[in-house]
Amino acid sequence: AVLFTAFIKGTHDIFKLDLGNGEIANLTRDDYFEKAPAVSPDGRSVGYSIRLDDTDKLFLSPLADLSQKTQLTFGPGNTVSPSFSADSRRIYYVGDVREAFNIYSVDLTNGEVKRYTDVSTGNFFPSAHPADPGTLFFSSFNKGSYQVFSARLEGTVEDRVTFAALGSAEPPRRFT
Repeated sequence: AVLFTAFIKGTHDIFKLDLGNGEIANLTRDDYFEKAPAVSPDGRSVGYSIRLDDTDKLFLSPLADLSQKTQLTFGPGNTVSPSFSADSRRIYYVGDVREAFNIYSVDLTNGEVKRYTDVSTGNFFPSAHPADPGTLFFSSFNKGSYQVFSARLEGTVEDRVTFAALGSAEPPRRFT
């Protein structure tokens, strides 16, 4: 199966395409503006972004039930482009809290947030090397063009967050 996002009748949801029979199913069917789904290597979870007010934040749901939404990132700035580590314990993403998109991760076991880059032009689409956990692939805007890089990145601890389930008490401001 393939997960993707689509904008249908004013709503932006996550869908699943069954490659065997071609059937498409809406997995979220709600008023949230979800995008960029990434399935964990163990097949249990989906990481994605939701537009909340005027910023994008990362969320995690069990693949079996995307109505259960746990918020992973908080505070100022956008957090987008989730990608799982090979062991499914960490999500890499890009965030612009430092006024340019840099690479971060959040540890799903303890909430530790690490920053891996500090550029002024932007790094995008981080992806862990499947056979070398310390190496990331990413795209970077460098010297006037986009280039792909591979680097061993250590990371600096920035924060430790407490994950929170997304409640239905206060509905999101609808994306227009």
